[in-house]
Amino acid sequence: MHHIHKLIYRRASKMWHAYDSGKYCCPIHHGDYICIRVQDRYFPAIVKLDTN
Repeated sequence: MHHIHKLIYRRASKMWHAYDSGKYCCPIHHGDYICIRVQDRYFPAIVKLDTN
């Protein structure tokens, strides 16, 4: 079973945060491993810092 979360960027904390059905789950830190779903396929990814 796959968990589907919505990611929302919060400027105040300068971080992404995960929500599941509107309920807060956790912050997403650089270096964290995540899976990104594109249609019916999942791709592993690592959260990286950017300049913008």
